[in-house]
Amino acid sequence: MQNQPNQPVCIEEDEIDLVELLRTIKRRRKIVYITTAIITLLAIIYVFLKTPLYEVKANVRIGFIGKNLLDDPTTIAKTLQAVFHTDEDSFKSKELNNSGAYVDSIKHNTRKTKNFIEIVTYGLDNNKSIAKTQEVVNFLQKEYQPKIDQYI
Repeated sequence: MQNQPNQPVCIEEDEIDLVELLRTIKRRRKIVYITTAIITLLAIIYVFLKTPLYEVKANVRIGFIGKNLLDDPTTIAKTLQAVFHTDEDSFKSKELNNSGAYVDSIKHNTRKTKNFIEIVTYGLDNNKSIAKTQEVVNFLQKEYQPKIDQYI
């Protein structure tokens, strides 16, 4: 249908009537209260049923032999990633069920320092997370002990 030249054109304004909005919310306050209560109840149930995980972050310093690093930190990090399966989520969940802790990530942060590796572990309690981190450090020490002994 076309507008006649003498008829006024109706333009709707894009304004929000706050009073009408508040009236609508007031009329439907039961729905607002019930929705809020249900979401709050679900959040509380989730919090109590979710198993807490404890995170331990450790920075391990790679030592020097003479004036050179014991080994390239990136190489060490990649080796540890392969040994402790940090890229496999299925392995992490299996480890969590078996030992109560798993190694989440091992990386060499090149921006901060040259000779540090960051190890991140998660566990069902803090002691298990610390023990898993210690397992990684012990592996490192055992792996590089022959090279240190040879230098000495």
